Amino acid sequence: MIFENLEFRILQEGDFNAVWNLILAEYITREPCCVALDLDEEKISTVYLNLAKNSISHQASLGAFDKQTKELIGINLTLLAKKRDSIPDIDLSQLPKEMQQYGMMLTTLSGEENLVAPEKFMGTKNYMQSTMLCSKTNHGNKGLGTELYKRSEEIALKEGCEKRFTFSVSAFTSKICDKMGYESLKDVIYKDYIDPITGDKIFENVPSPHTKCSLMSKNL
Repeated sequence: MIFENLEFRILQEGDFNAVWNLILAEYITREPCCVALDLDEEKISTVYLNLAKNSISHQASLGAFDKQTKELIGINLTLLAKKRDSIPDIDLSQLPKEMQQYGMMLTTLSGEENLVAPEKFMGTKNYMQSTMLCSKTNHGNKGLGTELYKRSEEIALKEGCEKRFTFSVSAFTSKICDKMGYESLKDVIYKDYIDPITGDKIFENVPSPHTKCSLMSKNL
């Protein structure tokens, strides 16, 4: 089997350092919006640090580990809406400009300023949100992301979730979501998006093959 050398398990608090190092090394260096906005550790820490910690605390985020070396190879971080009371709202005005710009683009999709509690457009408080999908570069084309999404769906069903959703910022995540029956509720086309802060097209240089950010949802 293709994943016979990997162990999949729910991430624990003790895994945080490995998760954070993977995010720094593999996520922000390749995630299209992070690349376009030239986000560094200091800037992303204002949001992603607590997002990662809270996702792990919900006991529904998955990690894929090399059985032999115990190295963390991939993650799918998720939030369960029924546990969201432990997560403070994100005040965009208190963030670095680049993180404000990123957040404003996402609110264009959701229509809500509260990105961690988007019940209005979901139509329910019983959902799972995938917040970050990431793997080591040398595992990126081997179906690991799809496998993590499939296993996360099993967790969502066990938790009694009615829906799953994600802000899909990459072509690779969108491909996985399409394959698994997600519906694209709204798109932002990167080359056309105008930042309300500067009036500039801040995502027009997003690297290929990424062309849009999509709000993707699936009924379970």
